[in-house]
Amino acid sequence: QTLSNPEVEYMTPSFSAYVQDTWSLSRRITLTWGLRWEVAPAPRTTRGIAQVAGGITSLTDASGFYLIPPGDPFYPTTWTNIAPRIGLGWRLFEIGGSATVLRAGAGRFFSSAQSGFQDRMHEGTILRSYTNRPPGNPDLQNPDDESTGSIASYATGAAKGYNQPSTYQWNVTLEQGIGAQTVSVGYVGALGRGLIGDVARLFPPPNVFVFLLGNLASSSYHAMQVQLTRRMTRRLQF
Repeated sequence: QTLSNPEVEYMTPSFSAYVQDTWSLSRRITLTWGLRWEVAPAPRTTRGIAQVAGGITSLTDASGFYLIPPGDPFYPTTWTNIAPRIGLGWRLFEIGGSATVLRAGAGRFFSSAQSGFQDRMHEGTILRSYTNRPPGNPDLQNPDDESTGSIASYATGAAKGYNQPSTYQWNVTLEQGIGAQTVSVGYVGALGRGLIGDVARLFPPPNVFVFLLGNLASSSYHAMQVQLTRRMTRRLQF
């Protein structure tokens, strides 16, 4: 099975910009906000033709199938992937030199949508038959019979509206100082939306299998995180 083709070269451009500011609202409250802009133009080939399908506008109809020509993007570029994020640090109170601090943060994070398009190539099966060969030192260079099975062509395509997946993440942590140690208890959550996966398998003629990638997958994660930090000496922390 061939999973790469040295005759095909890919270009995968990517661009992002980020701005951030921190405000000290008071002696006890600090607010940080940021905004990230992600632009990931679709991959394209700079040499050769990749096994990437074009002309498919439906999850059930592959009648318009063709291989995308060299230099053409594999899917349209999305220019509106904006990822805001915000963080808060609040020193609630302090008793006897031990502070109670609330920390919270939330944000949206984009991942890459450019993977998967170099993974489908031509596949052929070669069957070799051997008869009465000594187990200790078999001669595998000269089979009694050799035949080539059917050669199939595998291609990957992007479904309509294909875009970068994103994850919404947030956390809230309460931190308490107790003498030489600090205890923190936090909740961390994340929801993945528009994650990438196979959404359809189409079979346009002749003898082609198209794996269509889309943004129908999702994920969720919730956790409690507890941490104890203790300063043993001036140079050792546990």
